[in-house]
Amino acid sequence: MQKTIIALWGKGGSGKSTTIADALAELQKHASDSTVKRGRQRLSGPPEVWSAILTIDGVQVGIASPGDNEQAVIRRVKLLMDAGCQVIVCATRTGGGSAAALRKLALQAEPPFKIKWIKKVSDKMDSERQDRAACAEIVMRVLEAVANFQLVAV
Repeated sequence: MQKTIIALWGKGGSGKSTTIADALAELQKHASDSTVKRGRQRLSGPPEVWSAILTIDGVQVGIASPGDNEQAVIRRVKLLMDAGCQVIVCATRTGGGSAAALRKLALQAEPPFKIKWIKKVSDKMDSERQDRAACAEIVMRVLEAVANFQLVAV
């Protein structure tokens, strides 16, 4: 059974949290059950997704958008791993140790998670289209990981 982390990777202010919140909304359409905890409303974009656990076709999918630093990634992603999520969506920054922390967490899990990276492009002139494209890629990869997990589990 291949457990998967889909990591949105990019610099601060590139729209990672907004994209993950949008992906959560789309994935909830496929879920039979979901529990969502959010942060406070932000000046721009929807509130952070602190943790969300969705059941999609019997597979637990965890989602968390805080990924500013190593501590945020460890705190949020470890919570989803401990909850038994087989597929996890999260964010990391290009600096600050968050990507390295995610790699370490993925390898420590039993069995280890495979990380699929999605680079979040920041383009002030075309941010809405970039966010939609990244959201669509996250949703596609999550549904693909759920289907693959089911095939192996049968």
